[in-house]
Amino acid sequence: MFVQVLKFYRFADNRHQIQRVDAPCWEEIEAAIREMNGETRTAVTIAMSAESEENMTYTLTVGGGLDGQYTCSAGLGDRDTIHNLLDRAREGVAGAALMPIGLQWFEVASREIVSLDDVLPAVRAYAERGEIDPRLTWDVVNPYA
Repeated sequence: MFVQVLKFYRFADNRHQIQRVDAPCWEEIEAAIREMNGETRTAVTIAMSAESEENMTYTLTVGGGLDGQYTCSAGLGDRDTIHNLLDRAREGVAGAALMPIGLQWFEVASREIVSLDDVLPAVRAYAERGEIDPRLTWDVVNPYA
């Protein structure tokens, strides 16, 4: 398994909690994603390692979960590049929606709102090999541009 850290974010008793699992197996990662509901569980992050700043650039984050809608973004080691998973059916669709990711709500482009059926293979490829799944559609962006 490429990833060595799983973190998932929960709201309980009016408090934000981060739970960490070291050396997670696929079943633990998948379960954390399936538990996302957009209210009390709004983000899952997997990473190569959390031990250094450099390794944190190898991170994939899934956000949302409300009404079966998710976002998925991956970093492959380059601080200036983020890969956002896209919904092929929404290519060219204008507009955006508010999505809960961690502690905040973010405006997300409609084409970046994906289903669980798209998220799970994307996350599995990243978790096992540290790669984005080439069978899926990704947008490469520079967040600092």
